[in-house]
Amino acid sequence: MYNKNSRKTAVWKGLEAPFTELEIKTAVWNCGYNKAPGPDGFTLEFVRKFWNVVGMDFVEAVKYFEQHKKIDPRNTVISNTQTAYIKGRSILDGPLMVNELISWAKKVKKKLLLLKVDFAKAFDSLNWNFLDNVLSQMGFGEKWRDWMREGLAVVMKEAQRARVFRGISFNNLDEDISLFQFADDAIFVGDWSLSNAKNLLRILKCFEICSGLKINMGKSRLSGVSVSREEVSRMARRLDCKEESIPFRYLGLPVGGNMNLVNAWQPLIDKFKVKLSNWKAKNLSIGGRCCLCKSVLGALGTYLFSLYKAPKAVLNQLESIRRKFLWGGTDVNKRISWIAWDKVIRDKKSGGLGIGSLRALNLSLLMKWRWREKCEPHALWNKVIQKCAGRSRTGSVSTNNRGTWKSIVGVEKDLCDLGINVGHFMKQKEDGSGWTWEIDSRKVYTVRSLRRLIDAVALPIADEETEWIRWVPSKINILLWRMDSNRLPTRDNLHKRGVLMQNTDCPFCHTGQETLNHLMITCSTAQVIHAMLASWVDWWPRNVMEVADFRDGIRRAGERVTQADVCKVIGAAFLSTMWTIRNNMVFKGEHKKDYEIVREIQSTAFMWIRCRSKLGILLSWDNWLLNPANAVSSCIALASC
Repeated sequence: MYNKNSRKTAVWKGLEAPFTELEIKTAVWNCGYNKAPGPDGFTLEFVRKFWNVVGMDFVEAVKYFEQHKKIDPRNTVISNTQTAYIKGRSILDGPLMVNELISWAKKVKKKLLLLKVDFAKAFDSLNWNFLDNVLSQMGFGEKWRDWMREGLAVVMKEAQRARVFRGISFNNLDEDISLFQFADDAIFVGDWSLSNAKNLLRILKCFEICSGLKINMGKSRLSGVSVSREEVSRMARRLDCKEESIPFRYLGLPVGGNMNLVNAWQPLIDKFKVKLSNWKAKNLSIGGRCCLCKSVLGALGTYLFSLYKAPKAVLNQLESIRRKFLWGGTDVNKRISWIAWDKVIRDKKSGGLGIGSLRALNLSLLMKWRWREKCEPHALWNKVIQKCAGRSRTGSVSTNNRGTWKSIVGVEKDLCDLGINVGHFMKQKEDGSGWTWEIDSRKVYTVRSLRRLIDAVALPIADEETEWIRWVPSKINILLWRMDSNRLPTRDNLHKRGVLMQNTDCPFCHTGQETLNHLMITCSTAQVIHAMLASWVDWWPRNVMEVADFRDGIRRAGERVTQADVCKVIGAAFLSTMWTIRNNMVFKGEHKKDYEIVREIQSTAFMWIRCRSKLGILLSWDNWLLNPANAVSSCIALASC
């Protein structure tokens, strides 16, 4: 939207001024040096390092490009109410401001008109002659307009000039608020009156005729604040558009409703369940399910969590869905949750799987608004909040405010209840030029840094961190993690959890009770396998009685061998292979001889390293059988040559 206050001749002339050598060099130095190379195969790091050689040629190339094609959008041309494609603005600014305006209007009983406009074929029906004439009237030179004609074939910029429409005016704002816009999604806000609505309709009709950008009133929606439903219906009929009650959706978010209610979050809960219905948990390994829990189910609510604080009941329900999926269960077929969920989701350094809690995600996303509030004091959304929420200089809000901002401010109290004082981390620079975030290396607020801190404080911490072997699949790492806590479905563990068992004997020797330690260490079959592996590698742990001692022995062996990861991989291959063969015996009736089990352990470890490391085809099977650690060391030495 065209901002009259930004019409400065110096700015317009600056758009057409040729680039100087200093400007080009500064731009090169400000670009990332490790980005992907261009068609010539060179990165900007090459240009920077050899500037004395190629600098002048680079400058001439940029100037040549400048004379033929350039797109240079400026913040000074675009209204504060346009939140798309502008650095420092967010898609969430619009929904937040609309939310606060609705809450403010309800509180002061002010009648508001809200019209969501639908543009028919928004990117196909623009009259370029009209737009060129508008740019000319705004003071742009002919040369710059020639550039824009080409650039606007891809990115369209609208110019809204509603002079007779009465928007919302506040004392602390330089201009009235009449339009919120994100690309071609626009919502008009103004006083509720028939004349105001008619004037808005006339403006839209004129804009349609001049620009060719058709307004589809049949799909546009009218809402009213502090007015009866009958009034909204009558006004909608006069405007020939649809009526829409509050709350409604704007840019994919519910606006104007009470997000403290569990029912308001039902669409997100349903979205979780729909995702699960498309996945077949029984066909996925626990490693795949863990990845989906973290990357997909953990991210589904990010957009909604970025603006609204989720009730505890909602978070518990979503976490329950994730927990059931991880352990392979559904609403119909329940599975045992072998480890408490708050232990599963904690960071790997704290003994978990690094999934992260949804509560920490929600609080850290909302806390970003408080960071932006301090760093963007002159932003439009900040001024609207200051007026609508009745915010004081200290940041507190009026006690009778019921808007979204009140719940955002309340996040600090939630963090204080956890023992986290945000004021210790968010500090103003000594020169007053900005703010720093002390728990991030870049001194800039990141959701990740606060989320990790919240989980570290709120979730229980284990005595040891989770060991994650880089050359081993995720499902095997999780299997080992479960073994460390003795949380595998052995017959002994199933019996303890009330599962009816015909017998609890070991399927290998049939003489002892099947516990994890017996199955992996003290069973006669396991003892034979240990002896055969000890004859293959001289560092194999001996005289151990428990899985924990065996795992410690593998770690100590890694300290004596050149390639410590090789010891860990072979140890993991032994434990996972023994468990797989046990399952095949119990559920499929398959039996293998001792030497076959050893060969499977050797081949499994070999394929993991060959397929999951950078060694690839360099690793020889014959050399592996002779001495695995030396075989890997030789491959690494060969690869470095």
